Formats: sequence, structure tokens, C-alpha cells
Amino acid sequence: MPYDEAISKMPRHGPCQFQMKKRIVFLFYHGLGHIIAFSKVARILEENNYEVYFAGSGFFKNYISSHDLKFYLLKSYPFGSGLETWITTTERPKHIYLRSLRDRITDRLYKDREVELYWMLEDLRPNIVFIDTLQATDFIIMHAHLKKRGIGVAMLNSMLPSQILPDRPPLNSDLFPEDKTAIKKAVRKIIWSQRKKKWTKKLLYFGFDDHFLIRRRVKKNQIPVQYVSPTPSLLNFTVNSIKELVLAPREFEFPDLVPHANQVYAGFMTETFRKGETVTDYETAAPNIFRLKKENNLKLIYCSFGTIEPKQKNIIASFLRKLIPVAIAENYILVISLKSKLGDLPLLTDSANIHVFNSVHQLEVLNHADLFITHGGLNSIKEAVYAEVPMLLYPIHPEYDPKGNAARISFHGLGLRGYAVTETEEGIKVKIKDVLSNPNFKRSVKALKQKDMLYTAEGLVEIIKSIQPPLI
Repeated sequence: MPYDEAISKMPRHGPCQFQMKKRIVFLFYHGLGHIIAFSKVARILEENNYEVYFAGSGFFKNYISSHDLKFYLLKSYPFGSGLETWITTTERPKHIYLRSLRDRITDRLYKDREVELYWMLEDLRPNIVFIDTLQATDFIIMHAHLKKRGIGVAMLNSMLPSQILPDRPPLNSDLFPEDKTAIKKAVRKIIWSQRKKKWTKKLLYFGFDDHFLIRRRVKKNQIPVQYVSPTPSLLNFTVNSIKELVLAPREFEFPDLVPHANQVYAGFMTETFRKGETVTDYETAAPNIFRLKKENNLKLIYCSFGTIEPKQKNIIASFLRKLIPVAIAENYILVISLKSKLGDLPLLTDSANIHVFNSVHQLEVLNHADLFITHGGLNSIKEAVYAEVPMLLYPIHPEYDPKGNAARISFHGLGLRGYAVTETEEGIKVKIKDVLSNPNFKRSVKALKQKDMLYTAEGLVEIIKSIQPPLI
């Protein structure tokens, strides 16, 4: 038989027909921060003779490819996450509610995802699949295939664990462990809020809310009960009884925490190799900014609030209108990274020491910074720790972890926290001076960095080797 004819009759196994290295697939959530959080883990695995693929939305293909990482396109989205309305809006902007309701009733998101994940497993033939905790319902889809094929599976968490426990500060709260009464009140408030949201969706979608969609598929797919976590969470669904890698050092948590048996803290795994779009205005100005700081012995404050949603614009604009006059009065160099234009803000920046950019090379700026003012995302925190920069946190995202991260920053003496809405100019000035003048903050950041360095690449590889397929 001719060679070409023989090849044409071989089964379709995609790029892995002659696979030599062990292959790992990262199923990442639709957000650049998740890719950044996972990329150091991916790079370590590649350096240890694993082949790594990132599987997800084509929106991120160029970014992933520019960082020399392999990409596998998925056009579907996780089910049970409330994405029906958003998807309908982007696909077919007419009759959004009716189409979203139809998608819930017919289980369209699940069915589309099921087909794509099947072919992903068929094409790539991975040895291990990492599932982002924010799309844990992918486990429900793949459970039977993972078990049948003997594919190892683990959850990968870009935040701290989000379980809601009766005696622990919820991750979306700014409480300390000793605030027992406040913790109970916060837990009750979260549970009530989740129930209210659930029943609102039940009424809106005639019983086809997110939790119903998940329960329906757990039952139809015969997912063993031990894989469905009974513990309430900030997320709609969490997986139990398989390994969960938390990308933070255990030392960043509150000290009396007892991790769940399946949770393994792997360290920050800070990615220092970062490419991105060319930021011409920043790249032109940066050398002069850093030279000015050095020659005049000035303090450089870096401020970034991450990706800004429309509902947060007014809060951030109001805060910056208080921060900028403080920086001018105290003769600080202030570098602001702002991915959105905020009204009359340019009118306040008429100073040689105030610099506002749409984007910057964050690690480079942090290497010159004396203080980092941030919203409290874990990626920003880990980069500040890596650069040994104390922090001042003003959380503006209430849903998940910024408030909890801010509480831990304050608890461990890595910096201070404030409240962007109620903060005054005087309050900002006092907090900045406190962090800049007190060497204990920088010492604490350095100490955490030293502890984080104990989470090594070798240790990570050993964790990876212990990952198993579903056993039942």
C-alpha cells in the first residue's frame, strides 16, 4: 500500500499520533489573568520534558502563541456559569431573553462543550488535564472520558480557595479570623445573597437556573457523589476528591487554616517572562521616569486597578482625583496604568511627576517602585512580592478575592488596605507615608518572598507526577 494512502486511512488523532512526551492540557477560564497565572506552571513543565497546550477561546490565541506556548481552539464555553445571556448577546443580539431561555432548556452550552471537549481529548490525547476552578463543570462533561482513557485530572486555582466555611472569613470579605461574630454575619449574608440570586434566576428562567443545569448533568452523567463538593462556595460548582493546586504559598493564608485534604499549595509561581502588545507611550517615557527617580532620589508610586468595568469607573476616577493631588504635594513620582479613560482625569495630571498610561510593563515598573497601589488581584500581589514592593490595597471588585487578599496583606504586614469610596486625601497621604517610612512592611514582603521560593519547580513536578485519573 502506498505511504500516502496508508496515512490517509489512519484514525484521526490530531497532532499527537506520534506523541513522545507526556502531554498536559490547561483548560483556562475566559480571562487573561488566568493565562498569566498558569503560564509559569506550563513553562516549568515544558522545561521538564512535558508538552503543554492551553485550550480555550481564540481571543487569547495570539497572546498564548507570542509566549511560545501551544494553543488549542475551543469555541464553546463552560455550562452552569450563567453565560447564556452573554453568549446570546455576542452571537445573536435579537430576542436575547428568549434565546437564553431556550439554551437553558435545551442544554445547548453543555452539548456544544461536550462535543468540543471530546474532540480535544481525541486530538491531543493528553496524559493530564488541568481544569480552571472557575469552569469546574468541565469535569462533569469529561469524567467518563477521563476515567475510560486513564487521563489524570486536577483543578488549578488562580485564587485562594473559595469555600464558605462557618468559622472562616469568606474570601470575598475583609475580615480577620478572630472576628468570629462578624464572620458568622458575613457567611449568613453570602448564603442569603446566593439563595436570592438562585431563586431570582429560577423565576426568570422557569426553574432552569444555573444550579438546576448543573444538578441535571451530574445526575445524567452519573457523577459519583464523592466528586461533588457538599461545601458551599463562591462558585456555582466545585469538585471534591481530586487534587486542587492553589497557586499561592500556604504562608499567605491566615495561619490557623487547615487546607482541605485535596488542596495543595504550590506557591505563587510568578511568571517573569511576559510579552504583550507594544506600549509605545510607556516605552518612550519609562527611561526618563526611572532616571528622574534615581537622580532626584524620589519615591515612585505605581497604581493599577487591573481591568476596569463600566460600573467601577466612577469609583476609580474619584479615588484618583484624591491620589494625584497627594502625589503632587508630596513630590512623589506617580505612574498610573489605566485601561480606560476616566472623564476629566487628564486635567489633574498637569505635572512632570504624574504619568498615566493605557498599559505598562508591570514587572519593570515594580522593579523601580517604592509602593504599589492596587485593587488586590492575586497576580498583581505575587508580582509585587517578587519585586519586594510593599502594597496599599483598595479592593473594588466585590465578587471574589480582592477583599480577602487585602485582609491577608494587612494581617501579614505586607502593606495596608483602604476603602476607595470613603477614603479622603488625608487618609491616602497618611497611609502612603506610613508604608514608605516603616521598613517593617518591606521586610515582611521580603520574608514572604523567601518562603515562596521554597516552593520549587522540582516540588511542582512531583505534585504533577502524583495526579491520578478519576478512580470511580
